[in-house]
Amino acid sequence: MNKSRKILSLVTAAMMISTTSCSLFSKKPNSGTETVTAAGHFAEKVKIEWKSTFSYTDQIDKLIADFQEIEPNVEVTYTKISGNYSALKTNVIDGIGAANIPNIVTCYPDHVAEYLDYGIVLNLEKYMDAEDANGEKLDYAWTDEDYEDVLPSLMSQCNSFAAKGTYMLPHTSSTEAMFYNEEILGKTFEGCNNGNPITARYLNDITWEELMGNLAPAIYKYNADHGNCWLNVGEGGKGAVVAYSGSDNAFVTLTEQQGVTFSAINKSTGNGEIHFNDDRTMKNVMKQFHGYYQDDLFTTAALESETNLNVNEKLYAVFATGSTGGIKYQVPSDASFNTGVMRIPNFKGKPHKVISQGPGLCALKVGSDAQKLASYLFMNFMIQKENTLYWALETGYFPVRSSCFEDDLYIEATSTKGKTEASTDLLKAKVYTYASTVQQDFFTNVPFKGSDSARSLAGSLLDECVGYEGEITDSVLDEKFAAAVNEILKKM
Repeated sequence: MNKSRKILSLVTAAMMISTTSCSLFSKKPNSGTETVTAAGHFAEKVKIEWKSTFSYTDQIDKLIADFQEIEPNVEVTYTKISGNYSALKTNVIDGIGAANIPNIVTCYPDHVAEYLDYGIVLNLEKYMDAEDANGEKLDYAWTDEDYEDVLPSLMSQCNSFAAKGTYMLPHTSSTEAMFYNEEILGKTFEGCNNGNPITARYLNDITWEELMGNLAPAIYKYNADHGNCWLNVGEGGKGAVVAYSGSDNAFVTLTEQQGVTFSAINKSTGNGEIHFNDDRTMKNVMKQFHGYYQDDLFTTAALESETNLNVNEKLYAVFATGSTGGIKYQVPSDASFNTGVMRIPNFKGKPHKVISQGPGLCALKVGSDAQKLASYLFMNFMIQKENTLYWALETGYFPVRSSCFEDDLYIEATSTKGKTEASTDLLKAKVYTYASTVQQDFFTNVPFKGSDSARSLAGSLLDECVGYEGEITDSVLDEKFAAAVNEILKKM
Protein backbone atom coordinates (compact mmCIF):
# COMPACT_ATOMS: atom_id res chain seq x y z
CA MET A 1 0.00 0.00 0.00
CA ASN A 2 1.22 3.54 -0.69
CA LYS A 3 2.71 5.12 2.41
CA SER A 4 0.27 8.02 2.23
CA ARG A 5 -2.64 5.62 2.56
CA LYS A 6 -1.47 3.67 5.59
CA ILE A 7 -3.43 4.01 8.79
CA LEU A 8 -1.43 6.24 11.11
CA SER A 9 -1.42 6.40 14.88
CA LEU A 10 -3.39 9.11 16.63
CA VAL A 11 -0.16 10.83 17.62
CA THR A 12 1.06 10.97 14.03
CA ALA A 13 -2.38 12.07 12.86
CA ALA A 14 -2.35 14.88 15.39
CA MET A 15 1.00 16.08 14.04
CA MET A 16 -0.52 16.12 10.56
CA ILE A 17 -3.25 18.51 11.57
CA SER A 18 -1.02 21.54 11.31
CA THR A 19 -1.69 25.06 10.19
CA THR A 20 0.25 24.68 6.96
CA SER A 21 -0.92 27.24 4.43
CA CYS A 22 -1.13 26.40 0.73
CA SER A 23 -1.96 28.25 -2.43
CA LEU A 24 -5.39 27.32 -3.69
CA PHE A 25 -6.39 27.20 -7.34
CA SER A 26 -9.79 26.96 -8.95
CA LYS A 27 -11.23 26.73 -12.40
CA LYS A 28 -14.43 27.95 -13.97
CA PRO A 29 -16.65 25.16 -15.24
CA ASN A 30 -17.12 25.13 -19.02
CA SER A 31 -15.14 28.35 -19.33
CA GLY A 32 -12.43 26.87 -21.50
CA THR A 33 -9.83 28.27 -19.11
CA GLU A 34 -8.13 25.59 -17.06
CA THR A 35 -6.43 27.24 -14.06
CA VAL A 36 -6.20 24.06 -12.01
CA THR A 37 -2.65 22.77 -12.28
CA ALA A 38 -1.50 19.16 -12.55
CA ALA A 39 -1.36 19.27 -8.77
CA GLY A 40 -5.13 19.71 -8.58
CA HIS A 41 -6.38 22.52 -6.36
CA PHE A 42 -3.23 22.66 -4.24
CA ALA A 43 0.32 23.75 -5.04
CA GLU A 44 1.71 22.27 -1.82
CA LYS A 45 1.09 19.10 0.18
CA VAL A 46 -2.04 18.96 2.31
CA LYS A 47 -2.70 16.21 4.85
CA ILE A 48 -6.14 15.27 6.16
CA GLU A 49 -7.42 12.44 8.37
CA TRP A 50 -10.73 10.58 8.09
CA LYS A 51 -12.04 8.62 11.05
CA SER A 52 -14.77 5.99 10.77
CA THR A 53 -15.77 2.52 11.94
CA PHE A 54 -15.87 1.05 8.42
CA SER A 55 -14.03 -2.21 7.81
CA TYR A 56 -14.21 -1.98 4.02
CA THR A 57 -10.46 -1.52 3.73
CA ASP A 58 -10.06 -2.46 0.07
CA GLN A 59 -12.91 -0.23 -1.05
CA ILE A 60 -11.67 2.72 1.02
CA ASP A 61 -8.12 2.30 -0.28
CA LYS A 62 -9.39 2.33 -3.86
CA LEU A 63 -11.46 5.48 -3.38
CA ILE A 64 -8.61 7.28 -1.67
CA ALA A 65 -6.27 6.29 -4.49
CA ASP A 66 -8.79 7.49 -7.09
CA PHE A 67 -9.14 10.82 -5.28
CA GLN A 68 -5.38 11.27 -5.12
CA GLU A 69 -5.17 10.85 -8.89
CA ILE A 70 -7.05 14.13 -9.27
CA GLU A 71 -5.67 15.75 -6.11
CA PRO A 72 -2.10 14.37 -5.91
CA ASN A 73 -1.04 16.91 -3.30
CA VAL A 74 -3.70 15.78 -0.83
CA GLU A 75 -2.67 12.94 1.48
CA VAL A 76 -5.71 11.21 2.99
CA THR A 77 -5.16 9.03 6.05
CA TYR A 78 -7.95 6.65 7.06
CA THR A 79 -8.16 5.72 10.75
CA LYS A 80 -10.58 2.97 11.77
CA ILE A 81 -12.00 3.24 15.27
CA SER A 82 -13.02 0.00 16.96
CA GLY A 83 -16.56 -0.20 18.27
CA ASN A 84 -19.80 1.44 17.18
CA TYR A 85 -20.66 4.98 16.18
CA SER A 86 -21.19 6.00 19.79
CA ALA A 87 -17.61 4.95 20.50
CA LEU A 88 -16.47 7.04 17.54
CA LYS A 89 -18.42 10.04 18.84
CA THR A 90 -16.78 9.65 22.24
CA ASN A 91 -13.36 9.44 20.57
CA VAL A 92 -13.97 12.72 18.74
CA ILE A 93 -15.34 14.57 21.78
CA ASP A 94 -12.50 13.33 23.99
CA GLY A 95 -10.04 14.68 21.46
CA ILE A 96 -11.40 18.23 21.45
CA GLY A 97 -9.50 19.40 24.52
CA ALA A 98 -6.25 17.92 23.21
CA ALA A 99 -6.75 19.41 19.73
CA ASN A 100 -6.68 15.87 18.39
CA ILE A 101 -9.74 15.64 16.20
CA PRO A 102 -9.91 14.40 12.60
CA ASN A 103 -10.63 16.56 9.59
CA ILE A 104 -13.47 14.24 8.53
CA VAL A 105 -15.60 11.94 10.64
CA THR A 106 -18.30 9.45 9.70
CA CYS A 107 -21.32 10.03 11.91
CA TYR A 108 -25.08 10.20 12.27
CA PRO A 109 -26.93 13.53 12.29
CA ASP A 110 -27.58 13.14 16.04
CA HIS A 111 -23.84 13.22 16.63
CA VAL A 112 -23.36 16.24 14.38
CA ALA A 113 -25.89 18.05 16.56
CA GLU A 114 -23.63 17.41 19.55
CA TYR A 115 -20.50 18.44 17.65
CA LEU A 116 -22.28 21.68 16.77
CA ASP A 117 -22.77 22.30 20.47
CA TYR A 118 -18.98 22.23 20.80
CA GLY A 119 -18.60 24.60 17.85
CA ILE A 120 -16.33 22.27 15.87
CA VAL A 121 -18.38 21.61 12.70
CA LEU A 122 -17.62 23.22 9.35
CA ASN A 123 -20.56 24.69 7.43
CA LEU A 124 -20.14 23.25 3.93
CA GLU A 125 -22.32 25.76 2.13
CA LYS A 126 -19.37 28.14 1.59
CA TYR A 127 -17.94 25.44 -0.70
CA MET A 128 -21.16 24.02 -2.11
CA ASP A 129 -22.20 27.48 -3.34
CA ALA A 130 -18.72 28.91 -3.97
CA GLU A 131 -18.37 31.56 -6.70
CA ASP A 132 -15.48 33.47 -8.22
CA ALA A 133 -15.20 37.25 -8.43
CA ASN A 134 -17.41 37.25 -11.51
CA GLY A 135 -20.23 35.39 -9.80
CA GLU A 136 -19.58 32.11 -11.63
CA LYS A 137 -19.67 28.88 -9.67
CA LEU A 138 -16.32 27.30 -8.93
CA ASP A 139 -15.68 23.83 -10.27
CA TYR A 140 -16.28 22.17 -6.90
CA ALA A 141 -19.57 23.98 -6.18
CA TRP A 142 -22.81 22.04 -6.43
CA THR A 143 -24.82 22.38 -9.62
CA ASP A 144 -28.60 22.46 -9.80
CA GLU A 145 -28.38 18.83 -10.94
CA ASP A 146 -26.47 17.91 -7.77
CA TYR A 147 -29.11 19.46 -5.56
CA GLU A 148 -31.83 17.60 -7.45
CA ASP A 149 -29.97 14.28 -7.64
CA VAL A 150 -28.96 13.70 -4.02
CA LEU A 151 -31.87 11.98 -2.27
CA PRO A 152 -33.98 14.63 -0.47
CA SER A 153 -34.61 12.37 2.52
CA LEU A 154 -30.86 12.06 3.08
CA MET A 155 -30.07 15.69 2.35
CA SER A 156 -32.67 16.80 4.87
CA GLN A 157 -30.56 15.16 7.58
CA CYS A 158 -27.62 17.33 6.58
CA ASN A 159 -29.25 20.75 6.85
CA SER A 160 -32.05 20.41 9.40
CA PHE A 161 -30.09 21.32 12.51
CA ALA A 162 -30.88 24.13 14.92
CA ALA A 163 -27.97 26.06 13.38
CA LYS A 164 -28.63 27.20 9.82
CA GLY A 165 -26.36 25.58 7.27
CA THR A 166 -25.27 22.24 5.80
CA TYR A 167 -23.02 20.40 8.22
CA MET A 168 -22.59 16.99 6.63
CA LEU A 169 -22.94 15.18 3.32
CA PRO A 170 -24.79 11.87 2.93
CA HIS A 171 -22.55 8.89 2.32
CA THR A 172 -23.90 5.56 3.48
CA SER A 173 -27.58 4.94 3.01
CA SER A 174 -29.73 2.10 4.28
CA THR A 175 -33.30 1.64 5.32
CA GLU A 176 -35.39 -1.09 6.89
CA ALA A 177 -37.37 -3.86 5.28
CA MET A 178 -39.48 -6.76 6.45
CA PHE A 179 -37.77 -10.04 5.56
CA TYR A 180 -39.75 -13.26 5.50
CA ASN A 181 -39.44 -16.99 5.04
CA GLU A 182 -40.61 -17.66 1.47
CA GLU A 183 -41.86 -21.13 2.44
CA ILE A 184 -45.18 -19.46 3.26
CA LEU A 185 -45.65 -18.46 -0.40
CA GLY A 186 -48.17 -20.56 -2.28
CA LYS A 187 -49.84 -21.81 0.88
CA THR A 188 -53.47 -21.05 1.67
CA PHE A 189 -54.48 -19.85 5.11
CA GLU A 190 -58.10 -19.47 6.12
CA GLY A 191 -59.23 -15.85 6.29
CA CYS A 192 -56.19 -14.52 4.43
CA ASN A 193 -55.88 -13.08 0.92
CA ASN A 194 -59.54 -13.83 0.19
CA GLY A 195 -58.82 -17.54 0.44
CA ASN A 196 -56.16 -17.41 -2.28
CA PRO A 197 -52.58 -18.67 -1.87
CA ILE A 198 -50.13 -16.23 -0.29
CA THR A 199 -48.21 -14.22 -2.88
CA ALA A 200 -45.36 -11.71 -2.70
CA ARG A 201 -47.71 -9.03 -4.00
CA TYR A 202 -50.22 -9.69 -1.20
CA LEU A 203 -47.47 -9.41 1.40
CA ASN A 204 -46.02 -6.23 -0.10
CA ASP A 205 -49.36 -4.44 0.30
CA ILE A 206 -50.40 -5.93 3.63
CA THR A 207 -51.54 -3.73 6.53
CA TRP A 208 -50.69 -4.20 10.20
CA GLU A 209 -54.35 -5.03 10.79
CA GLU A 210 -54.30 -7.82 8.19
CA LEU A 211 -50.88 -9.16 9.17
CA MET A 212 -51.40 -9.20 12.93
CA GLY A 213 -55.14 -9.86 12.91
CA ASN A 214 -55.34 -12.61 10.29
CA LEU A 215 -52.14 -13.88 8.71
CA ALA A 216 -49.91 -14.07 11.80
CA PRO A 217 -52.46 -16.06 13.85
CA ALA A 218 -53.01 -18.40 10.89
CA ILE A 219 -49.27 -18.96 10.49
CA TYR A 220 -48.93 -19.53 14.23
CA LYS A 221 -51.59 -22.26 14.09
CA TYR A 222 -50.06 -23.85 10.99
CA ASN A 223 -46.65 -23.85 12.65
CA ALA A 224 -48.02 -25.59 15.75
CA ASP A 225 -49.92 -28.14 13.67
CA HIS A 226 -46.72 -29.00 11.74
CA GLY A 227 -44.27 -29.57 14.55
CA ASN A 228 -42.94 -26.02 14.87
CA CYS A 229 -41.70 -26.05 11.28
CA TRP A 230 -41.02 -22.30 11.23
CA LEU A 231 -40.98 -21.21 14.86
CA ASN A 232 -39.93 -22.59 18.21
CA VAL A 233 -42.12 -20.45 20.45
CA GLY A 234 -43.87 -21.31 23.65
CA GLU A 235 -42.26 -22.93 26.68
CA GLY A 236 -38.51 -23.09 26.26
CA GLY A 237 -38.66 -21.31 22.91
CA LYS A 238 -38.04 -17.83 21.68
CA GLY A 239 -39.42 -15.44 19.13
CA ALA A 240 -42.76 -14.79 17.50
CA VAL A 241 -44.35 -14.81 14.06
CA VAL A 242 -43.36 -11.15 13.54
CA ALA A 243 -40.16 -9.70 15.00
CA TYR A 244 -38.51 -6.28 15.03
CA SER A 245 -34.77 -6.08 15.63
CA GLY A 246 -34.58 -2.42 16.63
CA SER A 247 -37.11 -1.31 19.22
CA ASP A 248 -36.13 2.33 18.66
CA ASN A 249 -36.78 2.12 14.92
CA ALA A 250 -39.99 0.23 15.62
CA PHE A 251 -41.33 3.01 17.83
CA VAL A 252 -40.40 5.93 15.54
CA THR A 253 -41.68 4.07 12.46
CA LEU A 254 -45.02 3.25 14.05
CA THR A 255 -45.24 6.87 15.19
CA GLU A 256 -44.58 8.19 11.69
CA GLN A 257 -47.03 5.72 10.16
CA GLN A 258 -49.74 6.97 12.49
CA GLY A 259 -49.11 10.56 11.45
CA VAL A 260 -47.86 11.48 14.92
CA THR A 261 -44.88 13.84 15.29
CA PHE A 262 -42.10 12.09 17.19
CA SER A 263 -39.92 15.15 17.74
CA ALA A 264 -39.28 18.63 16.38
CA ILE A 265 -36.95 21.61 16.78
CA ASN A 266 -38.26 24.77 18.42
CA LYS A 267 -37.38 27.50 15.90
CA SER A 268 -37.24 30.14 18.61
CA THR A 269 -34.87 28.36 21.00
CA GLY A 270 -33.18 25.85 18.68
CA ASN A 271 -33.90 23.11 21.21
CA GLY A 272 -35.51 19.76 20.52
CA GLU A 273 -39.10 18.98 21.47
CA ILE A 274 -40.84 15.66 22.08
CA HIS A 275 -44.41 15.26 20.82
CA PHE A 276 -45.24 11.54 20.71
CA ASN A 277 -46.96 11.90 24.10
CA ASP A 278 -49.31 14.69 22.97
CA ASP A 279 -52.35 12.43 22.64
CA ARG A 280 -53.30 8.79 23.18
CA THR A 281 -52.49 7.54 19.68
CA MET A 282 -49.18 5.87 20.46
CA LYS A 283 -50.43 4.58 23.79
CA ASN A 284 -53.23 2.78 21.98
CA VAL A 285 -50.71 1.36 19.49
CA MET A 286 -48.58 0.07 22.37
CA LYS A 287 -51.68 -1.53 23.88
CA GLN A 288 -52.36 -3.30 20.57
CA PHE A 289 -48.83 -4.63 20.24
CA HIS A 290 -48.82 -5.70 23.88
CA GLY A 291 -51.69 -8.01 22.98
CA TYR A 292 -49.78 -9.35 19.98
CA TYR A 293 -46.79 -10.06 22.22
CA GLN A 294 -48.95 -11.95 24.70
CA ASP A 295 -50.13 -14.20 21.86
CA ASP A 296 -46.59 -14.88 20.52
CA LEU A 297 -47.41 -12.92 17.38
CA PHE A 298 -44.96 -10.04 17.88
CA THR A 299 -41.67 -9.47 19.67
CA THR A 300 -38.45 -7.46 19.57
CA ALA A 301 -34.82 -8.48 19.89
CA ALA A 302 -34.54 -6.78 23.26
CA LEU A 303 -37.57 -8.65 24.62
CA GLU A 304 -35.88 -11.92 23.61
CA SER A 305 -32.51 -10.84 25.07
CA GLU A 306 -30.98 -10.92 21.60
CA THR A 307 -29.02 -8.31 19.64
CA ASN A 308 -31.01 -9.02 16.48
CA LEU A 309 -33.90 -11.22 15.43
CA ASN A 310 -33.64 -12.47 11.87
CA VAL A 311 -35.29 -14.84 9.45
CA ASN A 312 -32.66 -17.55 9.76
CA GLU A 313 -31.89 -20.97 11.17
CA LYS A 314 -32.62 -19.90 14.77
CA LEU A 315 -36.35 -20.19 14.02
CA TYR A 316 -37.15 -16.99 15.85
CA ALA A 317 -39.47 -15.42 13.29
CA VAL A 318 -41.32 -15.88 10.02
CA PHE A 319 -41.26 -12.11 9.44
CA ALA A 320 -38.40 -9.98 10.75
CA THR A 321 -37.87 -6.26 10.28
CA GLY A 322 -34.27 -5.13 10.20
CA SER A 323 -31.72 -3.00 8.40
CA THR A 324 -31.02 -3.56 4.74
CA GLY A 325 -27.39 -3.10 5.74
CA GLY A 326 -27.45 -6.45 7.54
CA ILE A 327 -28.93 -8.74 4.91
CA LYS A 328 -26.29 -11.43 5.40
CA TYR A 329 -27.92 -12.21 8.74
CA GLN A 330 -31.27 -12.86 7.07
CA VAL A 331 -30.02 -15.83 5.05
CA PRO A 332 -30.06 -19.29 6.70
CA SER A 333 -26.60 -20.82 6.89
CA ASP A 334 -27.95 -24.20 5.81
CA ALA A 335 -29.62 -22.68 2.70
CA SER A 336 -32.85 -24.43 3.68
CA PHE A 337 -35.13 -21.68 2.35
CA ASN A 338 -35.15 -18.43 0.41
CA THR A 339 -35.67 -15.12 2.15
CA GLY A 340 -38.14 -12.64 0.71
CA VAL A 341 -38.26 -8.84 1.08
CA MET A 342 -41.42 -6.79 1.57
CA ARG A 343 -42.48 -3.32 2.64
CA ILE A 344 -43.08 -2.77 6.31
CA PRO A 345 -46.86 -2.90 6.78
CA ASN A 346 -48.83 0.32 7.09
CA PHE A 347 -51.91 0.98 9.18
CA LYS A 348 -55.19 0.80 7.29
CA GLY A 349 -55.89 4.15 5.62
CA LYS A 350 -52.42 5.46 6.52
CA PRO A 351 -49.45 5.86 4.16
CA HIS A 352 -46.45 3.56 4.01
CA LYS A 353 -43.45 4.93 5.89
CA VAL A 354 -39.94 3.51 6.25
CA ILE A 355 -37.00 5.15 7.97
CA SER A 356 -34.09 6.35 5.86
CA GLN A 357 -30.84 6.25 7.76
CA GLY A 358 -27.13 5.90 7.44
CA PRO A 359 -24.10 7.85 8.55
CA GLY A 360 -22.77 10.76 6.55
CA LEU A 361 -19.48 12.61 6.31
CA CYS A 362 -18.84 15.64 8.51
CA ALA A 363 -15.92 18.09 8.24
CA LEU A 364 -14.59 19.49 11.49
CA LYS A 365 -13.04 22.90 12.10
CA VAL A 366 -9.43 21.82 12.36
CA GLY A 367 -6.22 22.81 10.57
CA SER A 368 -5.64 25.31 7.79
CA ASP A 369 -8.02 26.65 5.16
CA ALA A 370 -6.34 24.29 2.71
CA GLN A 371 -7.14 21.30 4.91
CA LYS A 372 -10.75 22.40 5.23
CA LEU A 373 -11.12 22.74 1.47
CA ALA A 374 -9.38 19.39 0.94
CA SER A 375 -11.79 17.78 3.40
CA TYR A 376 -14.77 19.11 1.49
CA LEU A 377 -13.29 18.07 -1.86
CA PHE A 378 -12.77 14.52 -0.63
CA MET A 379 -16.26 14.29 0.87
CA ASN A 380 -17.79 15.67 -2.31
CA PHE A 381 -15.73 13.23 -4.37
CA MET A 382 -17.08 10.32 -2.32
CA ILE A 383 -20.68 11.10 -3.26
CA GLN A 384 -20.19 11.65 -6.97
CA LYS A 385 -22.38 9.27 -8.95
CA GLU A 386 -19.73 6.75 -9.94
CA ASN A 387 -18.28 6.65 -6.42
CA THR A 388 -21.51 6.33 -4.44
CA LEU A 389 -22.61 3.64 -6.91
CA TYR A 390 -19.31 1.78 -6.47
CA TRP A 391 -19.60 2.00 -2.68
CA ALA A 392 -23.18 0.74 -2.76
CA LEU A 393 -22.52 -2.24 -5.03
CA GLU A 394 -19.44 -3.22 -3.04
CA THR A 395 -20.90 -2.91 0.46
CA GLY A 396 -24.61 -3.65 0.05
CA TYR A 397 -25.68 -0.16 1.12
CA PHE A 398 -27.64 2.15 -1.19
CA PRO A 399 -26.30 4.97 -3.35
CA VAL A 400 -27.18 8.48 -2.25
CA ARG A 401 -28.14 9.79 -5.70
CA SER A 402 -31.40 9.14 -7.54
CA SER A 403 -29.59 8.76 -10.86
CA CYS A 404 -27.77 5.69 -9.54
CA PHE A 405 -31.00 3.73 -9.31
CA GLU A 406 -31.45 4.18 -13.06
CA ASP A 407 -27.87 3.23 -13.91
CA ASP A 408 -27.32 0.02 -15.88
CA LEU A 409 -24.93 -1.32 -13.25
CA TYR A 410 -27.52 -0.88 -10.51
CA ILE A 411 -30.32 -2.31 -12.63
CA GLU A 412 -28.12 -5.32 -13.36
CA ALA A 413 -27.51 -5.74 -9.63
CA THR A 414 -31.27 -5.96 -9.02
CA SER A 415 -31.60 -9.00 -11.29
CA THR A 416 -32.10 -12.34 -9.55
CA LYS A 417 -31.20 -14.20 -12.74
CA GLY A 418 -28.30 -16.58 -12.25
CA LYS A 419 -28.14 -16.01 -8.50
CA THR A 420 -27.72 -19.09 -6.28
CA GLU A 421 -30.82 -20.11 -4.35
CA ALA A 422 -30.89 -19.11 -0.66
CA SER A 423 -27.74 -17.02 -1.10
CA THR A 424 -26.76 -13.57 0.11
CA ASP A 425 -26.30 -12.46 -3.51
CA LEU A 426 -29.88 -13.43 -4.29
CA LEU A 427 -31.21 -11.53 -1.28
CA LYS A 428 -29.02 -8.53 -2.13
CA ALA A 429 -30.64 -8.37 -5.58
CA LYS A 430 -34.08 -8.41 -3.97
CA VAL A 431 -33.08 -5.67 -1.52
CA TYR A 432 -31.73 -3.46 -4.33
CA THR A 433 -35.08 -3.86 -6.12
CA TYR A 434 -36.93 -3.07 -2.90
CA ALA A 435 -34.88 0.08 -2.34
CA SER A 436 -35.68 1.46 -5.78
CA THR A 437 -39.42 1.13 -5.13
CA VAL A 438 -39.78 2.60 -1.61
CA GLN A 439 -37.92 5.90 -1.91
CA GLN A 440 -41.22 7.76 -1.73
CA ASP A 441 -41.85 6.11 1.65
CA PHE A 442 -38.62 7.38 3.28
CA PHE A 443 -38.69 9.61 6.34
CA THR A 444 -36.10 10.90 8.81
CA ASN A 445 -36.21 12.35 12.31
CA VAL A 446 -34.92 15.86 12.95
CA PRO A 447 -31.48 15.86 14.63
CA PHE A 448 -30.82 17.89 17.77
CA LYS A 449 -28.74 17.56 20.91
CA GLY A 450 -30.06 14.46 22.66
CA SER A 451 -32.04 13.16 19.70
CA ASP A 452 -30.10 9.87 19.69
CA SER A 453 -31.02 9.41 23.36
CA ALA A 454 -34.64 10.24 22.53
CA ARG A 455 -34.77 7.41 20.01
CA SER A 456 -33.04 4.97 22.32
CA LEU A 457 -35.34 5.75 25.26
CA ALA A 458 -38.40 5.53 22.97
CA GLY A 459 -37.25 2.02 22.06
CA SER A 460 -37.00 1.12 25.73
CA LEU A 461 -40.49 2.53 26.20
CA LEU A 462 -41.83 0.23 23.48
CA ASP A 463 -40.23 -2.80 25.11
CA GLU A 464 -41.59 -1.85 28.53
CA CYS A 465 -45.11 -1.43 27.17
CA VAL A 466 -45.20 -4.37 24.76
CA GLY A 467 -43.52 -6.75 27.19
CA TYR A 468 -45.48 -5.61 30.25
CA GLU A 469 -46.57 -8.51 32.43
CA GLY A 470 -50.25 -8.32 33.18
CA GLU A 471 -52.99 -6.00 31.98
CA ILE A 472 -51.62 -2.80 30.52
CA THR A 473 -54.14 -0.16 31.54
CA ASP A 474 -54.34 3.46 30.49
CA SER A 475 -52.86 4.53 33.82
CA VAL A 476 -49.88 2.20 33.35
CA LEU A 477 -49.31 3.60 29.87
CA ASP A 478 -49.61 7.19 31.10
CA GLU A 479 -47.02 6.50 33.78
CA LYS A 480 -44.55 4.82 31.43
CA PHE A 481 -44.86 7.46 28.71
CA ALA A 482 -44.42 10.30 31.21
CA ALA A 483 -41.35 8.64 32.72
CA ALA A 484 -39.81 8.11 29.27
CA VAL A 485 -40.37 11.73 28.23
CA ASN A 486 -38.85 12.97 31.50
CA GLU A 487 -35.73 10.86 30.90
CA ILE A 488 -35.47 12.15 27.35
CA LEU A 489 -35.73 15.76 28.49
CA LYS A 490 -32.82 15.20 30.88
CA LYS A 491 -30.64 14.26 27.90
CA MET A 492 -31.55 17.32 25.86
